[in-house]
Amino acid sequence: MLKSALYARRFLLKHLVPESVWPESCEVESARIQIRNAPYSFGVKRLLSRDPQGYELAERALCKRSIRPGDQVLEFGGSIGIVTAVLQQLVGDSGRVVSVEASPSITEYSSQWLGSSPNVEILTGFAFPLMERIPLSFDFDESGGSLGGTVVFGEGVADSPSDNECDNRIFISDVMREHNLRPDALVLDIEGSEETMLLAKPNLPDCIRTAVVEFHPEIYGVEKQLQIIDTIRREGFELTAALDNVGLFERSPA
Repeated sequence: MLKSALYARRFLLKHLVPESVWPESCEVESARIQIRNAPYSFGVKRLLSRDPQGYELAERALCKRSIRPGDQVLEFGGSIGIVTAVLQQLVGDSGRVVSVEASPSITEYSSQWLGSSPNVEILTGFAFPLMERIPLSFDFDESGGSLGGTVVFGEGVADSPSDNECDNRIFISDVMREHNLRPDALVLDIEGSEETMLLAKPNLPDCIRTAVVEFHPEIYGVEKQLQIIDTIRREGFELTAALDNVGLFERSPA
């Protein structure tokens, strides 16, 4: 009941507050972000209007600490593209960023100002941080989350030819194979879908040196957050820094 009321409030605020109340744009890092007439929620527009430097502050800080010039970065959960723009700056012209976001309206919009860069590619799909594909049901709840919605997933639904015709699930191997990416870094902010790392062994590829992961214990609880952290550690990583609910994992020396 409380969750439904919250989503209803977000919907009303987004659609009833006139666009004229918002500033045209703001600046985060050195990226100019459009606010007015952008397909963002009321909450995101409010944050960008009042405190643009506070947007994903912890995630941006840990990315700046770990991403190097020339890196290839796989971002799952690109959202409105602000962190993507920071990643682009960090990797430079010799690096590459492939960013995946579930909301078609958000990716359509962010592609207009990010996709024109030769070293950034924006994909629309449901991102799951597992190397190999596993049977999962999936849907997109447009009323959920603070942006354009959240991915809802379930375990154990077998693939079929009819499913595959419209299958927009994206696993790590899909990006590596279909987009010729060999990621040095993995950046995850997927509104709870990191919980799929408890359904199957992630088998993160050896090329991944570092991972920045935003956890969402408000969705699945602190106990599962600790289980996910332990799962990443068993993949050969150490938790070397944490800010708020964002962790920086670096691969342990062989």
